Amino acid sequence: MKIDPGNLDVVRNFDLQHNCIVPRPVFLVSTLSETGVFNVAPFSYFAAINFYPPTLCFSVMRRNGMKMDTLRNIEYSHDFVASIVDEALIEPMHQSAAAYPPDVSEFIEVGLTPLKSEKVKAPSVAESLINIECTLVDIVEVGRMPYTASLVIGETVLYNIKDEFYVNGSVDLSRARLIGVLGGDVRAATYCHMGDVFRMVRPTPPLKSA
Repeated sequence: MKIDPGNLDVVRNFDLQHNCIVPRPVFLVSTLSETGVFNVAPFSYFAAINFYPPTLCFSVMRRNGMKMDTLRNIEYSHDFVASIVDEALIEPMHQSAAAYPPDVSEFIEVGLTPLKSEKVKAPSVAESLINIECTLVDIVEVGRMPYTASLVIGETVLYNIKDEFYVNGSVDLSRARLIGVLGGDVRAATYCHMGDVFRMVRPTPPLKSA
């Protein structure tokens, strides 16, 4: 099957990309508004970019052509916190996706605990296994109005990791019940639990024959 996205409407394009690029990690991104309101929302268009300095990115879509609170807050504060989502956070993560007014804190509405961050103004999520404090590097606009997305690029300035998952100087999430996104449609998302974990030694180039 060959499908040209140029021949599809917005809904079909959303459906194809959402269901082809999987599984995707789910992170809660928390921010601070200009009026001091703590915002938190889930994002799955999320990726690591570089490791020195550690740099990540996520995409913030428009909602009815308007900027979401997350984006406006980052434009104001120039920082944010990315918090990993495990099984215990599925329900509050899901509820935080609702379109709350800018003066309402999703932390309060969904029962999450804001934790004072060390190096950024945005709060961390106390219940999360890992909170990644980030300062803003750049915001790149992608797409065509009214479906423009903002690619937010941040540099990690602090990792806050639950002690039990920091083992021998490294992160071990093999015992964590992490979740990912497997697609869905405009009405509902499909999630998965992290399944079997396996390890493979990195390959080395074959030796050239003499």
